[in-house]
Amino acid sequence: MSVNSFHPEDVFESDESSGKIMEALINASAKSKAGNQSRFFMFCRPAGSVLPFSVNIYKGESSMSQPIIGITTFISDKGLTLPTTYIDAINDSDGVPMVLAKTLNPEKIKAQIEKIDALLLTGGNDIEPALFNEEPHQQLGEIEPGRDEYESGLIEHALEKGIPVLGICRGAQILNIQQGGTMYQDIYDQIDGTVNQHTQNAARDYLAHTVNIEDGSLLHRIVGEKTIKTNTFHHQANKGVPDHFIISATSPDGVIEAVESTAHDFVLGLQWHPEGTYFNDGPSKKIFHALVEAAQK
Repeated sequence: MSVNSFHPEDVFESDESSGKIMEALINASAKSKAGNQSRFFMFCRPAGSVLPFSVNIYKGESSMSQPIIGITTFISDKGLTLPTTYIDAINDSDGVPMVLAKTLNPEKIKAQIEKIDALLLTGGNDIEPALFNEEPHQQLGEIEPGRDEYESGLIEHALEKGIPVLGICRGAQILNIQQGGTMYQDIYDQIDGTVNQHTQNAARDYLAHTVNIEDGSLLHRIVGEKTIKTNTFHHQANKGVPDHFIISATSPDGVIEAVESTAHDFVLGLQWHPEGTYFNDGPSKKIFHALVEAAQK
């Protein structure tokens, strides 16, 4: 293990010494591959004590009793961020959470998928409408540069590999779009008729509205109920689904709340945030347990 009290990752492209440090990390991880070992590099935090930024290059196989669940992040000018609720839900479900860093290199996207046993597409900001051949709506919010392209690549390789995929909120939308579906850029303006509140002001663990689940669907088999309560934090939603998908849940106002693939064993998109209600809601816990169990197969 090596410890450095500066930040070579910030200047590795312009500073020869920093570049050599990062290169050494990659070379060391490659050498450890045959020995099924890990390599760690830890860089300082502003206060001067060592830790919160660390890189762990895992070169072994996952233990199928605790499958590795790859989790995407939010992307902004502040970097990559992820609410710990996703990690807590995977940990409590006996999975091993692995945070996936955005890259637009196709080979590295494929390599990430090769290291995991299931893919969790998290929530976040709005989706670039050019992906589904539309111009920006007046109510289009902030988008996340590069995230749509990155996650589309992850989905492609995950489905090719045949691993479980769970999309949450934005994740359900990019899953549907990548597979050929369409979406509403703003449900309040683009859906005819009365649309209920889908961006609650209550706490994230509050179950705000009803969701009706299609009998016999994967979601129905997981939660064991045809009507549940969920939280809600969105102004966009899926509209049309590709031929190999079904709409497996809706809210009382007709907004699509879940989509799933009929061509794969476990490919599911949920418009709500079960990670936010994992510790106080039975169906939310069942969803994450089912993801981890499917990843073990």
